[in-house]
Amino acid sequence: MYYRIDAIDSWFFRNAAPFDAGVNTYGKSIFPPFPSVYAGALRNCAVPIPNPNSPKNTFARRLKIGWNGIIIDKHMLYPLPLDLYITKSDDEKFIAHEMVISSAAGSSFPLPYFLKSPTELKKPPHISGGAYVDENVIKAYLNAQSSDYSVYSLEDYFSEETHIGIRIDPLSGTVADGQFYQQTLITPKNNIRQCSLAIETSGIEIPEKSIVHIGGDGKLGVISRIGENLSLPDPPSIENDSCFKLYLATPAIFEKGWLPGWINRENMTGIFTHKKHSVRVKLLSAVVGKPVAIGGFGVDKDKNKNKDKDKDKICPREMRYAVPAGSVYYFKLLSGSMTDVIRLFHKKCISDYRETLGFHYEKMDRLRYCSRGFGYSLVGSIGKNQRGEVHNV
Repeated sequence: MYYRIDAIDSWFFRNAAPFDAGVNTYGKSIFPPFPSVYAGALRNCAVPIPNPNSPKNTFARRLKIGWNGIIIDKHMLYPLPLDLYITKSDDEKFIAHEMVISSAAGSSFPLPYFLKSPTELKKPPHISGGAYVDENVIKAYLNAQSSDYSVYSLEDYFSEETHIGIRIDPLSGTVADGQFYQQTLITPKNNIRQCSLAIETSGIEIPEKSIVHIGGDGKLGVISRIGENLSLPDPPSIENDSCFKLYLATPAIFEKGWLPGWINRENMTGIFTHKKHSVRVKLLSAVVGKPVAIGGFGVDKDKNKNKDKDKDKICPREMRYAVPAGSVYYFKLLSGSMTDVIRLFHKKCISDYRETLGFHYEKMDRLRYCSRGFGYSLVGSIGKNQRGEVHNV
């Protein structure tokens, strides 16, 4: 089920930069928030749907988050795939073009191939708020139906406002020394086209028009059901191909940094298995953005450390570096079928890290996929023009 969250108040989604009194006094909101934000927002308004086959029907166990991001008038926006480069047209519009795969022989690049633009480029244009594409572009991109794509600036759909605050000493009634701070908050624009956050969930029920506290300072939003109007891209027709790419629509936390934990560093091959389906692949190339630090707050499950055992204790989460949304990985299928590739990777959350479990845990086959929306992947086809020198693999 898809839900949208519309802003009642300005929102504040903190990044990992220090923000404290007296030293680091400036906090800037990111947009959209990381996937982990939604679980905390839903905790106080959603109820788990009982599963008769499970002895534990708690909210944490039943909640599953898939795709999460931004919608504009019920149309999904996706972070720009990083294997595209951007130019500016004569009419001041941003256009994205495909990079071409080239051999990395003789270089220090850790993979056999890297991607480059076919022509010499100047400094790429700056896109305020981040570069995004709509659902029609992402479908064409995954099916390799075009080499030029329209790009949107996310800044067109939200505004920023700066709040300045001080702390009053309750004893003296004067301004407390060193307690000045300022925040930049986000307000989605709804005057021309309605901008909302959206999530795909299962295992829970949410009352219509529920009020949620989301992000820093518990800012307010109203959550409502979208229904079946949203549609994620169908997989491309690559049954007769031997290569494919994975596009990450949300950040992913991998055990080996930028490299998925199931890939061997030495030969860049790996086996991905879930239930009775398995594929063996070789990583050919990757376009990965600058890592983002993801932390936040969660519920402390260690009741031995919690003095008040009847209440959940809110504590900081362990900080992790994540591969940013928009990163793309290129693979060659060594064994298995493309049908299994689609089944194992398309519309799946392939992040290695699991909340409260870490990277290593029991029943990894059953818990192969992340249940909190990290690493939501889509399988794409590699076009003939983009393949470049990869034909000889």
